[in-house]
Amino acid sequence: MFFALGKLFVKILQKFFIGLFALLLSLDAAMDSGGICYPTEMQVARCIHEQTGLTLPQGELLESIEPHSGFHGDGEYFAAYRVADDAFTETLLQASGWQSLPLPQDLEILVYGSCESNSAIAPHLKTASIPKITEGYWYFSDRYDQRSSEKSRPILTRSSYNFSIAIYDMETAILYFAALDT
Repeated sequence: MFFALGKLFVKILQKFFIGLFALLLSLDAAMDSGGICYPTEMQVARCIHEQTGLTLPQGELLESIEPHSGFHGDGEYFAAYRVADDAFTETLLQASGWQSLPLPQDLEILVYGSCESNSAIAPHLKTASIPKITEGYWYFSDRYDQRSSEKSRPILTRSSYNFSIAIYDMETAILYFAALDT
């Protein structure tokens, strides 16, 4: 009698755990869906404003992607926005923190990577498709933890990254924005 009850109990437990496992897998697949979301124009404008202080003028959102698969806010964010305001360059000149291109070498490596005869460094931004821009302006915000002893280290030698970068291409009137938190 006890043996039969034991076998029945084991079968019930097996079915329960198989069902639970299948449920968890389906929930994970439904919630994850690749870990990519496509922020709306309003979300992009708010994010850029929060990070750079700029209020985006009329324009067109060309691309936005957030393959956010990170832990505690880690991940990458990218947006490309075509500005329809001819006076936007003047806005950048008056805004705090914006500088004329070219990028400093360390930021150039973060965005585009580096390939020399004896070494190569991959770009740190994996989803951002920012073309090489020669005429325009850039903005960089290093959001690395102020309390960390690594804050004083050069950015390329840190163990993690928390930054936002925006690059405005004057020739195409496209503002590229990327944020990386690792």
